[in-house]
This record gives sequence, C-alpha cells and structure tokens, in this order.
Amino acid sequence: MKIFKVNPENLRDSEEAIIEAAKVMLKGGVVVFPTDTVYGLGCDATDEAAIRKVFRMKGRDKKKALAVVVRDASDAITVQGLDGHTIAWNPAAEQLYGWTEAEALRMNVRDRIPKALQPIALDQVQQLSQAQTLAPFDTRRLNKDGRVLDVALTATALLDESGKVYAIATTERASAAHALNHGQ
Repeated sequence: MKIFKVNPENLRDSEEAIIEAAKVMLKGGVVVFPTDTVYGLGCDATDEAAIRKVFRMKGRDKKKALAVVVRDASDAITVQGLDGHTIAWNPAAEQLYGWTEAEALRMNVRDRIPKALQPIALDQVQQLSQAQTLAPFDTRRLNKDGRVLDVALTATALLDESGKVYAIATTERASAAHALNHGQ
C-alpha cells in the first residue's frame, strides 16, 4: 500500500501525488480517498477487473450499481433500467431538460420522449437490451416545460459480469441545429 498526501486547499502542490494515484488506477489498482463524510474507493470505470476489486472490497452485491463520477461532464448523462425508470441523472441533464435529479429519479424515460417517437425509441431499447450497439443519432426529447428539444444522443447497453444487459446509459446534448436555432 502506498499513501499519497493531497492538499485540498492547494491542488497544485499535490499534482505529483494526484498523477501517481491516477497511474495506480490506470494499472488496474484501487485508490481510497476521503470525502466530506466517508471514504470512497476509486478505480478506472472502464477496467472490469478493477471494478470487481471495488465490489470485493466493499462486499457489495454485484447487482447493485456503483456510482460513476459524471457530475462534472458537460453532456447530459442518464442511466435507465430496462423498465425505463431513470436511475442516474447528472447536473448537465438537469440543465438541459430542467428536471432536478430528485424529480428525474421518479420518472420513466417515456416521460421525456415525444409520443410520436416512442415506437422508434422502444425499438432502440429492444436493440440495446440484446447488447447491440447503436450508432450515435439525432432525436427529439421533451424538457420539463414541455418544449421539444433536438438532441444528439449516444446510448450504450450496460452489461453485468455475465454479459447480461441490466441498464442503458445515454449521453445527450443539444444538437447543433438546436443550438443554432436557440443561440447556444
């Protein structure tokens, strides 16, 4: 075990330690870090072996999802269970669509899809539930006040250790056409 000291008041002084901790994660290791209330465990979210280490260290049921830090992403990132219920919603999703995280977590993805597009979206979910890959595409979504937004969307099936799809993650942003038409 190696201990890296980080000064949260001056991260520039801690740059070397942060780089070393990142190297540990990139090599499949796990880092432990303090938060305001508890200690967190961090690893490369794309490294399945490292993720399994985190599950073992936490003694966590493999069916319970781990949190992935997406709070600082500029794209809206959402995760829906196969039943369509929203299970993750980042601040950029709140900014794009207007629903708070608490509101979104009580919603079904159908609530954000215009009625005319729901059959197409259902077909896409069916493809994703069979672990098929979809190319990024432009579509339309509803925001909290009922306006229809043009969005660019990338959807990814999330697979458990056995290769079974358990959820669908999306990355969404206002499409170039929407941004041009709305001065963004």
